[in-house]
Amino acid sequence: MSNMSALYVGLSGLVNSSNALNTTANNLANVNTKGYVRQQVFFQDTHYNTVNQFATNTLQKGLGVSIQDVSHVRDILLDEAYRKENGRYGFYDKLTSATDEIQTQLGEMNGLSYQKSISDLLSAINEVSKTPDDNTARAALVQSAVSFLDRSQSIYNGLVSYQESLNTDIAKITNRINEIGEGIMELNRRIANIEVGVDTAMTLKDERDLLLDELSEYVKIDYQEDSRGIVMVMVEGNFFCDNLSVSKLGLDTIEGTDFYIPVWTTMQNKPVYNMQVTMSTEKNTDIGSLKGLLAARGNISPTYANMTQPSVVVTDKPERADYASDEDYEAAVEAYTAYRDYVSYKECEDYSIMARTIANFDKLVNGIVEQINDVLSPTKEATVTYIDDNGNTVTYTGRILDMDKTDYGKDSAKTPGSELFSRKYTERYLEVTGTDGNTYYLYNTENTFGGNSIYTITNLEVNPDVLQDFSVIPLNDADGKVDYNKGKELTALFSKNQLTYGDGLEEMTFEEFYESLIDDVGSQGKVYGSMVDNQQTLSNSIDDGRQQVMGVSSDEELTNMIRYQQAYNAASRYINVITTMMDTIIQMV
Repeated sequence: MSNMSALYVGLSGLVNSSNALNTTANNLANVNTKGYVRQQVFFQDTHYNTVNQFATNTLQKGLGVSIQDVSHVRDILLDEAYRKENGRYGFYDKLTSATDEIQTQLGEMNGLSYQKSISDLLSAINEVSKTPDDNTARAALVQSAVSFLDRSQSIYNGLVSYQESLNTDIAKITNRINEIGEGIMELNRRIANIEVGVDTAMTLKDERDLLLDELSEYVKIDYQEDSRGIVMVMVEGNFFCDNLSVSKLGLDTIEGTDFYIPVWTTMQNKPVYNMQVTMSTEKNTDIGSLKGLLAARGNISPTYANMTQPSVVVTDKPERADYASDEDYEAAVEAYTAYRDYVSYKECEDYSIMARTIANFDKLVNGIVEQINDVLSPTKEATVTYIDDNGNTVTYTGRILDMDKTDYGKDSAKTPGSELFSRKYTERYLEVTGTDGNTYYLYNTENTFGGNSIYTITNLEVNPDVLQDFSVIPLNDADGKVDYNKGKELTALFSKNQLTYGDGLEEMTFEEFYESLIDDVGSQGKVYGSMVDNQQTLSNSIDDGRQQVMGVSSDEELTNMIRYQQAYNAASRYINVITTMMDTIIQMV
């Protein structure tokens, strides 16, 4: 019986050394497998048989060794730290990409800077101011105006297009988050089924941890594993998934736009994020690339008009039944839309560099366009009474062409006050004959479709009349003489302090305004870029620490393999010796 127990000792050495060798071989086979966590074997003594009992001690004989545990080597604290910093890296990476895109579109990173388009327009105006009667100089001015407008609209469209790409990314990431939730739920179920017995589901846990790593890049997560091996995941403080269900994210749209906002489908489409909360590292509100995309994109593709609260405020969406006429209803809809867009812009102005840049860029273009037009086609406030086409007497109070200050074209009709830049489908003035018999030019605010028309970048074109005939540019006085003062007025516009950046009070020139815009983007880009570098360094450092714990070292595993192989050989020789001894005893008997 004693020899039989000795065989158990040898057998346990063979079996457990073999199992340890298999574990080591599995580690080596997965040395380059992403997300694989090394498995470590721990041994323990098996049961002891009591041979004899003495007064001072007990004589026992061991039955060998067994595997106490095959450990799934991870450091949960490092995992939590990595996932938080990885999410913060994702947030600032998206904002950095947005500032880089703005600078690329403006030509500040490479290519031709937009500032040259402004200086080229000024150069053309300077040439016209020297020789206002020269058709070549006029043609150069018109061509420069076309180039300026083309470049401006190209930049604006490029920025809006980038917003749309960010919007697409928001939808893709939201869908991927739902896929990850489904994946974690399924893995939870399989892990729980396996670990209900004595087995462990290490490979499945590796897959689940990879999903948690990926999820942490997109959103802020918290999670907890229970005794059954099931992980419950929280996203932005709300339940996301466990082994039974997934609280999926949906996509709603901001009113009046195609811009997506992620919402909780299980909570009556409650938004996942409150973007009005200050985003800061201190408050842990700057985590996740999904939030970074929302912050980079903003709530609207604004124009300069969205920067100022409209004079008429309609806060609730109008209903046709509440208005006596179609005109009143349409006016209310227009006022509601203007106020809604103003609020949408103000909600994202502080945190969205993209929305802020688009609005200020349009403000710059509008300032240049309107100031040039106001010199060529000056207006004044007046009251005019006239008979309309239906025979009704109409009294108009507002802006009209200032006939005392305007110049005329050198065309045969001596056209007064032609503008250089026009609004699409919109005449600058409506010509009427007053009851006093004089001709008046009333400033027009509606396009041919009856909608409100302003000088915004999406609505601009070079005046078709000027494109067709350079001679209508008003640079001659009423007597047909060349007006050199008009050219000087145009040139002086570019050295005049007349624009304020954003909500600032300091007035500045066109060039200074553009520099402020670039400084704004550049300074934000530096802050975001610095955060990205810091977070990347920190994330990599923590991940290196994780890999030291859970990563497979081929040298270490080869050392273990030699150790277990030697243990296996020793156990084998031990059994051979015992077998020989037993054979000898049997033969002697």
